[in-house]
Amino acid sequence: MEKEVFKAGKWTDSSGRTRSFSEADIDQIVASFNEKTGRNSQGRNVPLFIGHPSGEAPAYGWVEKVWRQGKSMFAKFKDIPKKMKSALDDKAFKDVSISLDGIKGHVLQHIGLTNMPAVAGLAGFEFNLNQLPEGAVQYSTELNKPLEDEASGILTWLKGKFKKEQEDYSTNQQEIEKMSEEKKLQVEVNDLKASFADLERKIVTLETEKKEAVENFEAEKKAHSELKAEIERKATETKDNEELSFVDGIIKAKKMRPADKELHLHVLKSLRDSKEADFTAADGSTEKRNAYADYKQRLLDSPELSEYEDMGKGVEKKDAIEDAVEKIQNEFPNYSHSQALSEVWKRYPELTTQA
Repeated sequence: MEKEVFKAGKWTDSSGRTRSFSEADIDQIVASFNEKTGRNSQGRNVPLFIGHPSGEAPAYGWVEKVWRQGKSMFAKFKDIPKKMKSALDDKAFKDVSISLDGIKGHVLQHIGLTNMPAVAGLAGFEFNLNQLPEGAVQYSTELNKPLEDEASGILTWLKGKFKKEQEDYSTNQQEIEKMSEEKKLQVEVNDLKASFADLERKIVTLETEKKEAVENFEAEKKAHSELKAEIERKATETKDNEELSFVDGIIKAKKMRPADKELHLHVLKSLRDSKEADFTAADGSTEKRNAYADYKQRLLDSPELSEYEDMGKGVEKKDAIEDAVEKIQNEFPNYSHSQALSEVWKRYPELTTQA
């Protein structure tokens, strides 16, 4: 924003002192302002005030540039608040005034907005500084017109402006309260639609998370099953090796013919998971025995074979054992295969040793 703020002529300041200003004097005032730094020759920013305050006061803008054009001095302003621009648009201030440091020369101190200028015929504004230095002179108000009167007028304007804003706010509130029930319901419906849309998005998110959780669970379940199967495979392999080593030991001790090796390995494997069970002794009493351990002990207790090389075939004995197991199970239907097999060893010990 650019405005004419001063011009050459004979003027009386706020203290009643009359001075003449030439174009050369205006050039000195212009020279006192550094456009690059935005400060005067005393190193101060040049503010825009309301009136000419004697102490600390808020600035309503800052001088950005000053220049002379003919007999007039112009100023360009920046950082003017919206409310001040509104006040200027409402013609709250029609004139401007400048403040100079009268001791150190023609140094521009601030510019003030006023309605009572000492310099007539300017386009309206008024600006001021934070703290005026000693000896400052102001060309703004009429001679002997108290600054308090100007400040009072500004305060009255501000109160009126605030009152109008309050009235506008009150009017808006009344208009809102006069909204029809239909519009209020529409607002509620829109809110519900927004809530429903948000709920739908959450449901989609939860379904996605659920799907991911199920996939992760299935993957972990599969990995667990594979691990379990691997552990069982290794356990079975270990047990197979143990039984193979055991049977090889029996053969080495000449208590089993090599042809019967696969037969006894088959029997041991079938009895591997057997638990302790009640078995009927020869005297009719009941005792707890483990068919797997019992079978291994019988092999250990087998007598040494006399003719090791001329033994019969294990396949025939395997068939005989299975026939005996079937016979026992027919006699005792509640017997498991392992219980029936143990009973076979008791009744037919010749099937355990080498025939």
